Amino acid sequence: MLDSAHEKQIRAALAAKIGNVAANIITAEPTIDSKHDEIALFTKTNVDDELEVVCGKLDFLKFEDSATDGCDDDPLCTIKYRLHLFQGYKEKRSDGSTSAEDFKDLILELRNLLLQPNRTLVSPKIEHLPLRQLTDITLDNDPLTPALGYGHFADFEIKVQIS
Repeated sequence: MLDSAHEKQIRAALAAKIGNVAANIITAEPTIDSKHDEIALFTKTNVDDELEVVCGKLDFLKFEDSATDGCDDDPLCTIKYRLHLFQGYKEKRSDGSTSAEDFKDLILELRNLLLQPNRTLVSPKIEHLPLRQLTDITLDNDPLTPALGYGHFADFEIKVQIS
């Protein structure tokens, strides 16, 4: 049975898996009491020992019960999540790397991670499907989190099936 506690557990497991390749995945509205909280939640240190904003937000969008799989009181359920990724713009670092290359690499690593055969989350009856990119990569002020500023961002859909 899907309830709020189980959904939070699934979202946390999915965020932990995504966190293997992406920094600062947020699953709930964060409480920010200080500049230190902001730095801890949204940034990482680059090769030049500068802080760069890099984060993702994983949100529950909706559920869909199957009309054909499972039974009336326990259908196959698919939960849809949106993952919004953001990386602040950095033209060039001392090692020659750029935020554009980092963001592209992150997206491809995440794609490959979610394609791997082990898709189980929480229990053998709960597994994620491959990543689906919803929007092109954009370089602009982030509309979802305007305080983060100018950078690269894109939205993705991840479906989780509960059998």
